[in-house]
Amino acid sequence: MPPVRVATVQYAVGQNVEQNLTKCLRFIDLACAPADGPKPALIMLQELCNHPSRYRDQDHAYEVAVSIPGPFVDAIAARARTHATHIAMNATVKGPNPRVFDTTILIGPDGKIIGTHEKQYLFGHEGECISIGRTPGRVFETAVGRIGLYICQEGLIPETSRCLAVEGAQILLNPLNSGGPDEGGLHVPVRAAENHLWVISANNVGPIAGGHARNFVGGSEVVDPMGRVVAHASETEEEVVYATIIPEQADDKRVGRDNDLLA
Repeated sequence: MPPVRVATVQYAVGQNVEQNLTKCLRFIDLACAPADGPKPALIMLQELCNHPSRYRDQDHAYEVAVSIPGPFVDAIAARARTHATHIAMNATVKGPNPRVFDTTILIGPDGKIIGTHEKQYLFGHEGECISIGRTPGRVFETAVGRIGLYICQEGLIPETSRCLAVEGAQILLNPLNSGGPDEGGLHVPVRAAENHLWVISANNVGPIAGGHARNFVGGSEVVDPMGRVVAHASETEEEVVYATIIPEQADDKRVGRDNDLLA
């Protein structure tokens, strides 16, 4: 498999779902028109693209959640097809009324959904209106490599990513909605290094209304199998960053082989 060009996107999400979709589509188009280098074969979007994780009540959480299929997801799938690229997006998704699930959706370049993952380890207030995921994480075979999905808080413990590594993942995708600099500075690189695989994260930016910190901390990044950050976004700006990865470098788990990555 040849090297894979990837992009990770970060921007501020507001309270209006339709406006958030418009912004999401704009950043996908932006990611597919780089100033230099080839168009990415994989685009990573942040956690909760549809609405921040603060709700008036359970009915509000259900109201702003998206459906599969539905206008929000279908529009992003259409963009994946238009640009012939993989897109990983995350949103709250409607389950049996009034339950919603924090869900990552991996879409192929043909616009079809390759697979999904529902967050199982919720952060603080999220459990008030978001339900725990119903199925364990899976690894999906794609044209750009074997991809495992995990979400934000799940990356603060080693078990989630380790299970995906044991299942053969080469690339882990980690959407964030975090005001904690420890995720990008510690947990994301550690998950890559301890499992010897690639991790791509995408975080939110902007203020957190009534949240666990004053602002989201950005810092979306691409990390190689040695835990080295090879692409990194700012803490405050809406932007797209790119990297070229070699998924097969995650296949050799033998101790002492890390120097091969320095060649």
